[in-house]
Amino acid sequence: RPSSLHTRKQLFSNYKHHTTTKFLVGISPSGSLLYVSNMWGGRASDKKITLECGLVDKLKPGQDVMADRGFTVVAELKKKGIKVHIPSFLGSNRSQLTPEEVTRTRRVAEARIHIERAIERIKEFRLIDGDKKSCGSKDSYRKSHRTNQGISSHRW
Repeated sequence: RPSSLHTRKQLFSNYKHHTTTKFLVGISPSGSLLYVSNMWGGRASDKKITLECGLVDKLKPGQDVMADRGFTVVAELKKKGIKVHIPSFLGSNRSQLTPEEVTRTRRVAEARIHIERAIERIKEFRLIDGDKKSCGSKDSYRKSHRTNQGISSHRW
């Protein structure tokens, strides 16, 4: 746990209830790690990370991105001509998915399993390991390139 109150505040995740760091990772359909964003504190929103990490600028029209239901930058990506694949979900105004939505959601879920496994390998083998001393600094980050997307949190 960081001794600096400012750093602790940046790293604390209200969702996970402990200090975390986050990275946006891009994983190819074959499971290769293609992109690693800068390191962010657990307090940063997934939307903020996605829009500010530089990834959106690297994506080209016609590329596909797969994301979770909570991915809130779909409109920004669609404006750039990037197709976003997200599982369908029920809103408060309907009780079940259409047959087409069920099929599409099943396909996305089958592919997401591979992304989740790749993120687990990243954590298990510590392929991304933040420097605890520099977590509060905007200068201390790592970079690369990508296709499918996931936000990965890392607990110290």
